[in-house]
Amino acid sequence: AISIILVMVISFSIWHSKKSHAKMPATTPAQIFHPRWTYLYQPIPGEKLNAEGYSIAYSNNGIYVTGIIETEKDDVDFLIVKLDKKGNQEWHHRYPSREHDCDRSFSICADDKGIYVLGETSVPAHNKTPEEWHMTLVRYDEYGQFNWAARSPLPVSNDSQHMQVALDGKNGCFVGCTALIKGKKSVYVLHYNQSGKKLWDKPYKEGNESKFTRMVAYPRDHTLFLCGTSLNSKNDGTINEDGLVMRIENDGNKQWRYHTDGPAHGNDESCNIILDNAQNVYVSGEFDTGSPADGGNGTQIGLNKFSYTGTHLWQKLAKDTGPKIQQYGLSCNDSGDVMMGGTESLPDGRKNIVLCWYLQNSDITRTWRYPFSKPYHSADLRSIFLSRDSSAVIIGQITSTMFDFWWDSSLLGARINSQGEILDQSIYTFSKSHPRNYPTDACRYGSGYLVTGQASPGKGGNNLMVSYYDWDNT
Repeated sequence: AISIILVMVISFSIWHSKKSHAKMPATTPAQIFHPRWTYLYQPIPGEKLNAEGYSIAYSNNGIYVTGIIETEKDDVDFLIVKLDKKGNQEWHHRYPSREHDCDRSFSICADDKGIYVLGETSVPAHNKTPEEWHMTLVRYDEYGQFNWAARSPLPVSNDSQHMQVALDGKNGCFVGCTALIKGKKSVYVLHYNQSGKKLWDKPYKEGNESKFTRMVAYPRDHTLFLCGTSLNSKNDGTINEDGLVMRIENDGNKQWRYHTDGPAHGNDESCNIILDNAQNVYVSGEFDTGSPADGGNGTQIGLNKFSYTGTHLWQKLAKDTGPKIQQYGLSCNDSGDVMMGGTESLPDGRKNIVLCWYLQNSDITRTWRYPFSKPYHSADLRSIFLSRDSSAVIIGQITSTMFDFWWDSSLLGARINSQGEILDQSIYTFSKSHPRNYPTDACRYGSGYLVTGQASPGKGGNNLMVSYYDWDNT
């Protein structure tokens, strides 16, 4: 089975049509190129060949990636690596908590003085306290010197990787995750300064329960916008999930919040959040439109727009998506154009990438699906980046088999013009025998894009992987 991590640059021209939805034409054969460079972490004594990258960031001092590494003691530690701009390793560190049980790192952010690394730590039962997971935040300087580690006072939910660290604009950081308070979930935000002092921590009770998904900080006034879900009781006595959007001030006070709801008033979720140059807030998610058996369209992806002060401007659903779809990726450009995407589950068990593009202040939606050519027929999306020239980079994976596609993978890069034609693409693998590679995170870097995740060297193990695509030099 051959699968592919997908990195596509998609170029769209601005046009207007009386139709609200337009499908892109099929692709044409493409030229081939490769990533400019690829880095694979090599385990040292005491470590197993089983590592994975989860989050990537950079500063003027270099590229930083964090993830997990399995040790020969059969526990898991934070893994942090620094690379130079050519992909050469400068240093790496493994962080174990004092319990030496299970420590998993999921998020990283960087400034010119160092990095913040966020994850979770398993704390065994002790003193009549049951086993719990706690948020762990670690600070290193740019030279790899350990500065400090902090742990959340409240236990956190470990049922997903939804936790994130973001710079606060004052050399400190915000942390977002989901706390467990007497067995119930609650959005939980903490604020630390550069020295590791906790300035405040607050759970935000919304409905019966609430869960954190993503956040974005606005450094100019040191505020935070986040999205997630809230479990709410309805007038008819039912309880289901709504999307949740919140603005939190620098002191932790909640400035405003909004619950998003789909047409069927079922289970809805907010998945991604961004700000544009005009300080508008965009939140994408998944919305229940009702069962197809009852005339609905199942789950569709959609977009909500808010003003900076919390006014709900509009909600738009991508009506030709679904009925089973997961929302991944959200980006906007300087013109106010917005793109979101998702992964559709097809009736025969395959998956496919779906992209939706909204013109500024317009209901026109351009919808595009990855057009398979043999031997590939299943694809999965992860991230989107929309550029000022109306081009976009999409990160995901694609496979040639319906079975075990998540694990067998190679790297693919593609450029697509405004007619939906793939102009060039990259198919790259680390081994010829059962490659197992997939992406988890990506970020812009110079004129290109950094991708991290997991790669198999064909030796029965897995490496933390970083690849760099420079579209101006491929």
